[in-house]
Amino acid sequence: MNYYCTLKIIWSRIKAGLIRYSYSATLPVNSSYEDVWLVEFPKSGVTWLTFLLANVNNKVNRVECKVNFNNIHDFVPDIHLSQNIKEKKGFPGFRFIKSHVDYNPYYHRVIYLVRDPRSIMVSYYKFLVGLKLYNKDISEFIRDETLGVKAWKRHLDMWINKSNIGVKIDFLRYEDLVNNTETQLKLIYQRYGYTIPDDIIQSSVSSSSRSEMKVAESERYESDVRFSRNYGHFNFVRDGGVDGFREGLSASDINYINENTLEWRELFGYID
Repeated sequence: MNYYCTLKIIWSRIKAGLIRYSYSATLPVNSSYEDVWLVEFPKSGVTWLTFLLANVNNKVNRVECKVNFNNIHDFVPDIHLSQNIKEKKGFPGFRFIKSHVDYNPYYHRVIYLVRDPRSIMVSYYKFLVGLKLYNKDISEFIRDETLGVKAWKRHLDMWINKSNIGVKIDFLRYEDLVNNTETQLKLIYQRYGYTIPDDIIQSSVSSSSRSEMKVAESERYESDVRFSRNYGHFNFVRDGGVDGFREGLSASDINYINENTLEWRELFGYID
């Protein structure tokens, strides 16, 4: 092996190490190829999905524990809250992990939750305003390069076009999850080789209903003074509708979003 070939090999290894290091902030310290990542652009519905999955897993494992906002991350952790994630025990034998990351090539198995960008813009705007993290009007918000619809477009584009063929990505429409919750929940597990009994699916959907989640949110306000002090004026669990954007956006705002997202709306069927 000549000198230049040796240098090339060394450099390729250094480069690979640097790339992995740059993505390490959104990987668990005990990262596993088997991890299944629940990826979304903010406000696409992933919190509800985590409740559904946590309830299914607990019921299959016969864990007598009510899933709520105090313990949800014990069952479906959020990588943005901690990289120290415990090993998975029991069914399904791997971890579901929540993430909002733009892209990470070390996420080998991904469920990407897609939602109509017009609905996302309304929900995300209300979320940030409710947390007092944004104080401009919604027309400015949807045109914001880092928060608005172009950010949504970049996020989705990266996961579709940048990920390599070895990454298994299943794109799940939020609207399908809303309209056919039991069917879509069963399909998620079928992708990994499991058939979940209908009674467990039905019970899990019931335990993860909007009304149950709102009760869980209310209980957290009552039990955590930090939560009530900082977020007592705001509800994280909203109605979760599929076309509420029609009341939250002007015609010009809808046109702006439509013009900037046509390719992806056509791909996922958000054309009306």
